[in-house]
Order: sequence, then structure tokens, then C-alpha cells
Amino acid sequence: MAGKHNIKITTKHSASSYGCPVCLIGGNLVNDSDGINACREQLGWTQRELAERCGKSLVMAQKYCQGVAPVPAEVWLVLREALTGDGV
Repeated sequence: MAGKHNIKITTKHSASSYGCPVCLIGGNLVNDSDGINACREQLGWTQRELAERCGKSLVMAQKYCQGVAPVPAEVWLVLREALTGDGV
């Protein structure tokens, strides 16, 4: 996934439940690891930077990026703010 992506992090999708955001790339729903890695790539963040900005450990950030652990809502919200320039 090189270059800029049309990334949207939203709760306004049928796959979103209980207010937990999902990631869309080019309008298509993607799994957590693909979404978080595309966000990191677009923002130019390393896994360590992701962890620091989200208040998570490096180990947890690595697990999100590998698809081993689900990405929590608060991480998606930090990414959404960073991508849109709203507050980060």
C-alpha cells in the first residue's frame, strides 16, 4: 500500500457496532491491521510513534499492526484526528 490512501475512520458504517469506529480505504471496509498500517504509512508514523501518540505500549501497537489484537476505539480516534488535522 504505497502512497496516499483515501482513508476514512467512521462509526457511520454497518460494520461499526456500539460506537466502535471502522476503517474504510477507498470506500471499502478493511481489517484492523490493514487500516492501522495504512494510517501509519500516510501519517509517516512508526509503530513506536503510534504507541506514544495513543498512550499504548510498543508491544500493543505491534499487535494492532500485526492483526493479533483488535484496535480499540480510542486508537482509531487518535488516528482520525491526526488524518483530518482535528486536534492532533
